[in-house]
Amino acid sequence: MSASTPAKLSPPHPDLALSHTLFSGLAAELARDPKLAGPLFALYNIRVLRRGIRKGEYYLLFLGDGSSPVVSTTMPATSATSVRRARNNNASAGGAGANFTGAVAAAASAELSSDGEGGNKSKAGDRLPVVMIEIEQRDLFNFFSGGLNTYRAITSGKIRVAGDLTVAMALEEVFRKAGGVEKTIQYLKKHQEGNGGKAKL
Repeated sequence: MSASTPAKLSPPHPDLALSHTLFSGLAAELARDPKLAGPLFALYNIRVLRRGIRKGEYYLLFLGDGSSPVVSTTMPATSATSVRRARNNNASAGGAGANFTGAVAAAASAELSSDGEGGNKSKAGDRLPVVMIEIEQRDLFNFFSGGLNTYRAITSGKIRVAGDLTVAMALEEVFRKAGGVEKTIQYLKKHQEGNGGKAKL
């Protein structure tokens, strides 16, 4: 899967129909307008729980201006060359991505290979900032719609974050630009229609 090609999400776990609907909607919005992500340069691993048990995970890959975001249920494959190019583009444009240090929690560190397929490891400067987010499915709606910002979610115990908190909070702006409350409600209605009018949380 190329980092410049939006992914088609795999069929969801039966317990994650709502999550699948929301992430599919986000993928559609980003495919329609990749500029919604702006200069964001990061990889997000979002682990979705139901009653404390992990049921699935989603990956959001952003390589800055000029690259199409990827939303996937599997780890996106990318090459160190494309990462270097994206970082250089962001730096020359003065984008926010140029300020990211790439420091991540050990549990969420990503070592990119030089060819994107398990070859030689890339140089340290090619590392993407990686953020791991753990969240209950029932809280996803508020997270996507902006009703639950990252800082408040962490302090209230709604989500757990491993990695750079500044990078984690940058995802809120992507959600907002992708439609926020209005679009998220549309996706929720779509999910309810497919479940007899009741959202399975």
